[in-house]
Amino acid sequence: MVTIPNDVRAKIEEDFHGEEKEIVSLIFQKICQFNSNYSIQVLRSILFLSAGNFNRAIRLYLAYQEDPRDVIGEAEERAGNPGHWFGIPFEDMPNFKKTILPPPLPPQVVNDLPF
Repeated sequence: MVTIPNDVRAKIEEDFHGEEKEIVSLIFQKICQFNSNYSIQVLRSILFLSAGNFNRAIRLYLAYQEDPRDVIGEAEERAGNPGHWFGIPFEDMPNFKKTILPPPLPPQVVNDLPF
């Protein structure tokens, strides 16, 4: 079983309070039980994308159950830093913008070509 890293615990403490904090902690413990290579990335991705919004964190947990790669990919894309940013602790991300970018626009179709 993977343990929840200290930076993730600190972010839970910062972003959530009371019962919500307890529920998020329990959900994160459940994610860690699977001991996958990407469990920690999922935790950081959920925290980043939820930005302290409990309902959003729950929706991201449900999305994680469908495909964890979608949650990680969305977080990296929305952070403007695609590629393994959420595999390292928050404090070790020197160039991390810590802001959520708006969702990307759909591709423009010109002459019936999607590029």
